[in-house]
Amino acid sequence: MNNYARLGDTRTAIAGVGATPTDDATILDAIEAASREIEGRLAGRHFFIKTATMYFDGSGSSCLYLPRPLDLLEVTTLKVDADGDGVYETTLTDYWLEPANRAAKHTIELKPSASTTAFTFARRAVQVVGKWGYSDESQATGLTGTVDGSATTLTASDDATGLIFAGDTLLVEDEQIHVTDVNAATLGVKRGVNGTTVAAHSGAAISVRTYPADIMLACRIRAADVYRGQHTGYSGQVSGGEFGGFSSNTAFAQFMGLLKPYMDVTF
Repeated sequence: MNNYARLGDTRTAIAGVGATPTDDATILDAIEAASREIEGRLAGRHFFIKTATMYFDGSGSSCLYLPRPLDLLEVTTLKVDADGDGVYETTLTDYWLEPANRAAKHTIELKPSASTTAFTFARRAVQVVGKWGYSDESQATGLTGTVDGSATTLTASDDATGLIFAGDTLLVEDEQIHVTDVNAATLGVKRGVNGTTVAAHSGAAISVRTYPADIMLACRIRAADVYRGQHTGYSGQVSGGEFGGFSSNTAFAQFMGLLKPYMDVTF
């Protein structure tokens, strides 16, 4: 789930390193492995959007600095527990999210004009409900979808083959939906992923979650080598990695070069 490369693009990338991709399940395993290596061991951050409630220690000042490299995109509610009783009774509304000119935010700053001008200096004093992740990107498919509130199949308005792939995360209204398989206009799905709420949809536009272009390319490069190394008898290794080596120094250098800007956390 939350794969940073798409199945169709990765099939092409695998063919480019001399393998014939014939097993979509195996390719998806390679994409999953590459995605988790990128976010876990290398970048140390996730690029998908997750709706979640997070808790932080109060700073005692007007600024709450989020732990690096945690990325905040949008705040739904911001509350503080002023007396340490575990109840977040005070809702704050007058604040800025910083930096101002980037999608991912790393600081919440209370405005000087706010009635509360400092975060309570205490453990777990601040509750933030919002959307977390590096960027909020998606690609329209041109299709619409219909699904009831509990179904595990979504019916698209037309044949989705080549437009939607297994492993994709869809955005249908406010719900994120993981695709498990595609059979023409019928999609097998897992509902309400990444903290979103399951809801009925009738003729709603279907978009596919996408990620920064550098991350998607890096994932394709890595998944191609993972697939080739584990499933086509390739035994060479020029550079180490959590899931095995790369097929060439060129691939390794390109992969790391694409990831480097996301590994250097700057504010």
